[in-house]
Amino acid sequence: TTSRKTIRTFEQRQPALPPKLNFSLASIEQFPEDLEDYYNDFYGFRSPLIRWHSLIKYFVFDLPSSPNTLIGKKKKWLFYGEPQAVDYYRGITQLTPEQLEGWRQVLEQRRNWLASQEIAYYFVIAPNKDTIYPELMPQALNRIRQQSCFDQLVGYLKANSDIQVIDLRGALVNAKTENRVYFLTDTHWNELGAFISYRAIMKTVSIRFPNLQPMEFADIEIRRVKQPGGDLAKFIAIDDLLSEKAPQILPRNPRQVVAGQVLSKTITSSSNQSVTEISDPALPKMVMFHDSFTMVGLGTYLSQHFRRAVYLWNVASSFDFNPKVIRHEKPDIVIQQLVERALPSTLPSNYPEVSTFKPTSHKKQRQ
Repeated sequence: TTSRKTIRTFEQRQPALPPKLNFSLASIEQFPEDLEDYYNDFYGFRSPLIRWHSLIKYFVFDLPSSPNTLIGKKKKWLFYGEPQAVDYYRGITQLTPEQLEGWRQVLEQRRNWLASQEIAYYFVIAPNKDTIYPELMPQALNRIRQQSCFDQLVGYLKANSDIQVIDLRGALVNAKTENRVYFLTDTHWNELGAFISYRAIMKTVSIRFPNLQPMEFADIEIRRVKQPGGDLAKFIAIDDLLSEKAPQILPRNPRQVVAGQVLSKTITSSSNQSVTEISDPALPKMVMFHDSFTMVGLGTYLSQHFRRAVYLWNVASSFDFNPKVIRHEKPDIVIQQLVERALPSTLPSNYPEVSTFKPTSHKKQRQ
């Protein structure tokens, strides 16, 4: 039989629940469909059959068993194959003029509202894996146009706003010539890619906060550690067979970072949050709204620079920006991080107190 954990782990979805029947007409009509779904998830030998199917497709036919995973030109390189992600890579998906203007307004509103409280705002886009390694994507995926939504947004903001996007693409592309900066079998950057991204972010932050200088490569030790396959390997149910040696970053002289008190549910409903603290009143405070990319190393490095750092990930809305958190924490810096592929599907908006805020005198924020 198949366990619920197996379905959640291998297929990245919730298993069907046991069907329920009562004497309402709707329940009677729905029961056959619910029963079929439940049977399909839990019939005998389901897990071994899925496993054998994945093994044969990958190792014999060089094909993935899940549409969410693509096999790159080098076999162990896996990429995200969800249809919207593929359309993004091929250049089919483009931001409309209305979307671009919406992004400008929302970002400026957030920046202006924070600036009125003397808080700096930084917007960071984490590049897709295929943006950094397009040469390893499957040959069959021809690109309709080279311009991406990322390119569109950066170009539009440069022409129509003084909002600055921290663009990590150049730093990661330069670094990949010497070291791999993304996992082979996962959608995310590895710890080295996160460290390089951290340095790029802190170089921008240090323009306004000169005391916040990023760690140098001489300040860290890089080890290679074997670990099981990542999320893309789990999609095809062979993550245990697609292990890889990935870099592990160890600061040579880390600050004494400790876990801090997380925020109550009356302040934020973010489904994932963490707080770090350093006993040094000279350091600034930071709030970071982010997605899963910050969880892979980036937050660890950033925490070295802040006496209190609050990390909030609202899975349902990764571009969330909660003014209640800002009022509670009174940070010096707010960082917003979003993965590139989320740009076309994200509908940015602000809470009324942010969207209706009118600055008395607009001064260009020093970045």
